[in-house]
Amino acid sequence: MLTLTVNLQALQYMGLTLNTGDIDFISIAAGLVMTTTLAENVVHASEHPDDLAVPAGLSPCKAQNQWEELNWAIPSTSCLRSVAKGGPVDDLDEGHKHHFHAFGPVRSVNGNIDDWFKEYHQNYYGRPPASGVDCCATDTVSFHYIEGPESRIIHAVLANPAKYKGMTRAERHDAWPEQGEVSGYSETPELEDDAAWKLLTETISVAELSRSCGGTT
Repeated sequence: MLTLTVNLQALQYMGLTLNTGDIDFISIAAGLVMTTTLAENVVHASEHPDDLAVPAGLSPCKAQNQWEELNWAIPSTSCLRSVAKGGPVDDLDEGHKHHFHAFGPVRSVNGNIDDWFKEYHQNYYGRPPASGVDCCATDTVSFHYIEGPESRIIHAVLANPAKYKGMTRAERHDAWPEQGEVSGYSETPELEDDAAWKLLTETISVAELSRSCGGTT
């Protein structure tokens, strides 16, 4: 279970943070959580940019150039940071493992991830992204680039890990969607590749957000 210590009335948010070399930003497509209060304030700031104490025409909730229009995580992070008046809650658990993932479980556990991500991760955390089961927190929240068929098999494995641990490699391989059925940025585990199965059956579990209304948890 993912347990966050938050005041639900506070302006708090959590996501996978990276750095381009110049700018910190949250990989929002990898997943994001925020308090309801912050979400309401972000909507207000987007609709009423003049309410923010910034020069006219320079709303942090709007892209300021074509590059930001193509990379919407930049202005989105700027908006969150401006409205919340601070950065995100740390995405890492106590073992320095991520809760939010920019790639699917197979690519994450095998370390087969894009060079840009390795660079941006190194820029922010001062180290390359981990591979193997150290890639992912036990209470992982989300994976990016997961479409319907792969989402369903991941859920099935997390819901009944014993069933899949008892299968042969061939049976598990047949259970996973074929490469043509998953996202072009995702991967299907090879027949003898046990890493993703170990990650899903032994390492992570279905994450739940624990909270208490009007207080902290």
